[in-house]
Amino acid sequence: MTRSQVATLSTFAVVALLAAIVLIVLSPSGSLFAGGERFRHLRQEESWLIHAAMFGAFGAAIGTRLAAPLPSLLRPGWVLAVLVTIAVFAAASELAQLEVPSRGASLGDWVADVAGAAAGLWFAARVAPPVIEVITVDQPRYSA
Repeated sequence: MTRSQVATLSTFAVVALLAAIVLIVLSPSGSLFAGGERFRHLRQEESWLIHAAMFGAFGAAIGTRLAAPLPSLLRPGWVLAVLVTIAVFAAASELAQLEVPSRGASLGDWVADVAGAAAGLWFAARVAPPVIEVITVDQPRYSA
């Protein structure tokens, strides 16, 4: 596998997770896309864990995407910029829920989103570069 292929796969993961988050948070509570009846009556702490997990996966995917072409893109400045962007997205998703039946905005949900994203970015910064180094191979370029 090449770095370009890792970048392509991680881009797909970022887009898929972004779409899933938007679909889940903008679907009415109890709907199929929001987990159905199983997730309708969660305690607040359970809801925060789900928020942290969703945004943790999203942060890890973005961190992996940054590391794919060049591990130096995981410098603190880039990671902070990504985290701020995710925090703004999370705030917008919370505010958008004010317009969705049976949903509401919550500061606790936003904190869980940002904490999950930070954990995912941290994990990617630690794990993605060495894993990408192991799974990628320098393939000779074909020249005619």
